[in-house]
Amino acid sequence: LGFYSQQGFDLVAFNYRGYNLSTGAPTPTAVKSDALTVARHLMNDFTPQTIFIVHGESIGGMVACHLAKECARVDALICDRTFASLDAVACRMLGSWAGYGLRFIGRWTSDVVTDYLACNCSKVILQDPDDQIISNSASLKNGVATYLTYSDTAWVPRSQSNEYVLAAVKNDPIPLSGSQMERLLLEEIESQNRVESLQYSISEEFVCHFYACISHLVKKCEDLMVKRVKKKRNLNDGKEPHNYNHKQQVNFRGIKSPSGDIDIGNTNNSHNNSNDNKGVEMTNCSFSGTAAVITDNTSSNESLNTTHATTTNNNERVLSLLADKSHFSSEAEWLHAYFSLSIRETPSADFTELEMVWLCLRRLDGGSGQLFFNSLRWELDGVRSWIASFVVWGSRAEPDEHLPANRCDMRTTIADLTLLVQELHPATLQREPAVMFILQALTVLESRRAACSHGKHGE
Repeated sequence: LGFYSQQGFDLVAFNYRGYNLSTGAPTPTAVKSDALTVARHLMNDFTPQTIFIVHGESIGGMVACHLAKECARVDALICDRTFASLDAVACRMLGSWAGYGLRFIGRWTSDVVTDYLACNCSKVILQDPDDQIISNSASLKNGVATYLTYSDTAWVPRSQSNEYVLAAVKNDPIPLSGSQMERLLLEEIESQNRVESLQYSISEEFVCHFYACISHLVKKCEDLMVKRVKKKRNLNDGKEPHNYNHKQQVNFRGIKSPSGDIDIGNTNNSHNNSNDNKGVEMTNCSFSGTAAVITDNTSSNESLNTTHATTTNNNERVLSLLADKSHFSSEAEWLHAYFSLSIRETPSADFTELEMVWLCLRRLDGGSGQLFFNSLRWELDGVRSWIASFVVWGSRAEPDEHLPANRCDMRTTIADLTLLVQELHPATLQREPAVMFILQALTVLESRRAACSHGKHGE
């Protein structure tokens, strides 16, 4: 409210039914109806030249979207850290039972995505990918993306299919054969020739297999890290090296490490924060000709960011530092220091070929406020959301300065992986079906994003 008043706007806010002096009981239908009544009263008292902006935060975003859809005189809609649906939030906070309870027992229907897409005014979405109340997968930003890419209208958490889970538990190869992988890739390539209304479409089978390949790569990297740590202990007669914390192992699954993983970002909850939105980056991105997306990722560990800023400008010093692990308190901290180096500069003796592949993927920025690595915290649900957001929002987002400075866009990541596969380590990596599928899948996704950015919804 302070921001708008400082800019000279007249402000109107009202209490929902059942709050403060407002009577009655709050339901989605009731509060939407009340908002329309208030808006129509105001519009009757002001001239047609008056600019009307509707700003809704959290559950207020649901009301704001409905109001903007129903009132033609609304000039701009701002959805501030809101959700795709209430049951999507409940499912991810409490479990699937909570979402079903809201939808089928409480009868609280709250499809915010449909209202948002139906609005003809200018639109803005603000979203914090690390919000602990409205998770990234349940957010309106993600709801719009998954609706367009997967025709998803439920927005409930997704889990990997049983055949992939069973194969992972038994350490069996990834279920699909080489010919089946090629079929998935060809289907996605051919789908770019579909009619405009389906241009964002991505198959769920493609996403599931992509996640299975990523999980396979992660598992192999974790096994390699365990072997490295055991070897280190054996060289030290079973004792940990001086200043080494074995609890701060490198994590490959997007879980915040005790050392403050620079790739992950601070998980402080920004939701319903009464302070001003420091760290929220406003990004002008068109969608359906009028919308914009604003994404936020809170700042990473300050000291590590400072280290990266220094090492980026002095690669020789980095290489000298990395040669002596006594400078680092953990494998994780040692690995982070590599992130300012290019793939060609990274000493191949320090990493296996598969770990080099993972170094590339850790830095991948999808253009929607979140690195690919972060999405693995929510397993398939997170990766599925990241892919949808990349395809729909990626081409419309300006660089997010709150992400690590060493982040790489999709084209750079594809170029680095291609360098590893075709030039630096072809004998090893070309025999890894998971790595080859990941590279080809990223190429398909980048092609899809580029095609969609020139299509009907990106004009």
